Amino acid sequence: MPPNRPTPQRLARPRRRQQRLERTPARPSQNSPPFASFGEARITRSGKRTCPAMQSKEATFPSSRQRVAAASFLFAAALLAVGASGCRSLLGHNSELSRQSELLKSLDSASAEVRVAALEDLRKLEIGTLPAAVETLVQDADPRVRRAAVAAIAARHHPNAHDLLLTALDDPDVQVRLAAVAGLGETSDAKSRQALEHILRGDTETMRSAAVAALAAQGAFDAVQSVANDKSWRVRTAVAASLARDASADAAEIALRMVADRSAQVQQQAVEAVANWPLELAGPVLLAAAASPAYMTSKTAIEQLRERWPAAADLPAEPPRGLAPGQLAAWYAERGGHVAELRDRWIVEYGDRLLRAADHAAREAIAKAATPEALAQADKLVQALAAAGQTAEQVKPTLDALRAMGGDLLAVADAWSREQPPKAIPEAVFKEVLPAVAPTIATINELASTDVAVRRRIAGRLAEQAAQQALSPAAIARLAMLAEKEQDPIVWQNVLRAIAEPDAGGVAPPARQLVVLALSHPTPEVRRRACETLAAWRDPRLLSLLAASLSDDNASVVAAAAKAFASLGVGDDPRPLVPLLSHGDRTLRLAAAEALARSRYREGVDALERLALEADANIRRQAALAMGRTRDANFTPRLIQLLDDRSPVQQAALESLHTIHGRNIGRETNGAASSIADRVTRWKEWHAAQVSAQRTPTTVR
Repeated sequence: MPPNRPTPQRLARPRRRQQRLERTPARPSQNSPPFASFGEARITRSGKRTCPAMQSKEATFPSSRQRVAAASFLFAAALLAVGASGCRSLLGHNSELSRQSELLKSLDSASAEVRVAALEDLRKLEIGTLPAAVETLVQDADPRVRRAAVAAIAARHHPNAHDLLLTALDDPDVQVRLAAVAGLGETSDAKSRQALEHILRGDTETMRSAAVAALAAQGAFDAVQSVANDKSWRVRTAVAASLARDASADAAEIALRMVADRSAQVQQQAVEAVANWPLELAGPVLLAAAASPAYMTSKTAIEQLRERWPAAADLPAEPPRGLAPGQLAAWYAERGGHVAELRDRWIVEYGDRLLRAADHAAREAIAKAATPEALAQADKLVQALAAAGQTAEQVKPTLDALRAMGGDLLAVADAWSREQPPKAIPEAVFKEVLPAVAPTIATINELASTDVAVRRRIAGRLAEQAAQQALSPAAIARLAMLAEKEQDPIVWQNVLRAIAEPDAGGVAPPARQLVVLALSHPTPEVRRRACETLAAWRDPRLLSLLAASLSDDNASVVAAAAKAFASLGVGDDPRPLVPLLSHGDRTLRLAAAEALARSRYREGVDALERLALEADANIRRQAALAMGRTRDANFTPRLIQLLDDRSPVQQAALESLHTIHGRNIGRETNGAASSIADRVTRWKEWHAAQVSAQRTPTTVR
């Protein structure tokens, strides 16, 4: 029979195929329930179906071949689902492996900048073990490379990280040593903690401060709190910052002591640290800080109270503008009464256990203040001392009586130096009485030397002493008396360093007098340092002192003044800063734009937007960072665009987006670190969702 001739069997095949198709169930629609997972889709040896998706009538799959086919289909579907979910991760992994291979080649570059950039990128990768080549760079000739290598070794958990970090603690460069301390904080073993505690007991204040932060990162709060009374205000500030990680009753008692600290910086850091504590723990700390005489401490505390406790919603954070000195004193007294009323309200709502600790801290602070009896006695003796026509023998009993007052006289001198205007203290008291109870004043007296080399040395020593403990108002008053005739710029710069940190009572009038003198000094570097000192004080009431510096002949002074406005706030009149937006110096334009944008003035917002489009990548990077410091969500679209810029600008945009919106958006949902590419993608996806939701931006003036 010819091969192509149809036979009865061949004619029957299409009919049998059609019958099978008719008995086969239709493919599920999009609305049908999904197949069970592959773990559920299995068939026993006896042919019983255990997959929920196959739990139908026997007639649905009448043959074992169909049941096997259905199971195979489910298996393939499960593999496709797993593959789709893991494809992106696999591609990202391969991409990072390729990137790491490229970076390894850069580690051999002759350029230190290239080696540093490669190490920074290696530190951020999330795959595999850090290459062994990085270990050799801990001994690199360039300290920047050594610092970057130490940071990468700690971040990527190098197998020899502990030994390498301990070796780096002896590096001659302080920045490398600080990186090693921070790296030890990323480990949790007993040896690392022991090394950090050893630093707390005997290193420099900079290293001790870094060790405090590292121990806090480990959760070693008992070690951190052991240096809460450190002699250095910088170390105590680091302890105050660590309180943000430890919302406990013990930490609350530490915070209560710190809002009564002699350093205004420590006070303010303690207030900021409790911002995310439960109100039950934070409330007593904020109420104690609200009564502080330090301007920023009380202002920050009251703003937190108003936001978190409805009972404090009407408590004013700062006085109205334009009050006369007498009216200002009355206003603060009235607000103090409101704080006392809120304290009583708190006891009713939450009890007084922590408030008792606050009272103890307040009593300790009051014990250091001048008593009315001491004030009256000292006033009487000073008047007797000022009587005209007295000989040295006639003055001696009065001086002896003042010496007999001891520490009470220093408290009186501090109180007089805080008055507005300050009460005059005779030079004889500064020269012959107070040095016995205040060694710092004895040091300041040496600034009367006619030898400029001696004055420079003494001024440098004074700045170092002030770095450990803020100068008292009486010491600053004596300093102002001697600095009035000083012209040497090196002496002046150290004098300004010495008064950069106000004590717990805030900026004393003699300190303001010193800054006024420095702002008119013939040397630009002194004038610039004076502007930076005003910014460090963070007291908006001093803005009027800065206005003249915006028209200074020296660009660095103008830039420092503009940055001070950014720190303190522009206030109600932006006009002094607006002309700088069209200045030929882009650094000045940037500083003025940030100052205005921080206060939500449209001129500053628009200027920062323009600076983000400059041809100079460094200016774009600085503009991106400035946008983050404003914390203004209006800049989000521009920052999203800058994510497509070159690496330094991209990094700045990521940092600013984190600052404005929170640091979790660009990370994995489980909080794990991500590659830069993934973070950029997540931010863009998040922003696209926000745009579709038509979120309303914040208003500007």
